[in-house]
Amino acid sequence: MSTDFKIQNTCDHLINWEALRLATSDYRTITPTHVIASAKSVRVRISGTELDSSEFEVLSKKSSLDGTTTEKYVRLVKKCRSYRPLVEISYNTERSGCPKCLGGAVLDDFKYGVGGDVVTVDREIQLIQLVEKYIVTKINSNKFHKWMGTDLHGLLGSKIFDFDTIRLEVINQITLGINKLKEIQAQLISSGREVSNGEIFEELIGVEVDPDPSDPSIVKAIVTFTARSGNTLQYEQLLEFGQLRERVAY
Repeated sequence: MSTDFKIQNTCDHLINWEALRLATSDYRTITPTHVIASAKSVRVRISGTELDSSEFEVLSKKSSLDGTTTEKYVRLVKKCRSYRPLVEISYNTERSGCPKCLGGAVLDDFKYGVGGDVVTVDREIQLIQLVEKYIVTKINSNKFHKWMGTDLHGLLGSKIFDFDTIRLEVINQITLGINKLKEIQAQLISSGREVSNGEIFEELIGVEVDPDPSDPSIVKAIVTFTARSGNTLQYEQLLEFGQLRERVAY
């Protein structure tokens, strides 16, 4: 049985120990770069030492940009008397302004678990992730696995004049990508490597491609398939004719 890094994760919108400066006007005020979404999420470190929550407070003030909205900032209870202290704060920001997911809510990157190990996936979840790789990867872009991927990127950026033609081409590209995946897995099995039934692609049930009713430049592709374990799985991909869109983290 094989495993893989879990590369698509729900974003926590956490700004982790952002280095900032104390305001020289009072040596107490700390203004974050991003919006503080939750006062309870704020943590403060001064020169490597984390402060107790009683040693600082999270306050609100009118925004300097429009004068109507409010923004949160941190103020130390006591003036810091250290010379050029290293000031760091950790906090959750709002999804819309998150610099990690750029408002998409999903991170295409690995993450660490509670014990410090990289989170991995196996069996059916790994298969779903593998199907995603074979669909969204641009063909020939991976120099180590040049066979992996589709030419969907060649369609993106074009205008939709005939949706039926676009739909057939999307289905064709996804089907070709899936067939490549099945060929590689067949070679893997024939090599004698131990694999689980959950990670082996069994049958492509269908590919549905529908336009977004609110945006004609976006189409939704839903791939339904089975694993050798007998479980029916589904993968959903939004395609904007300009770029690949976010997916829902599984």
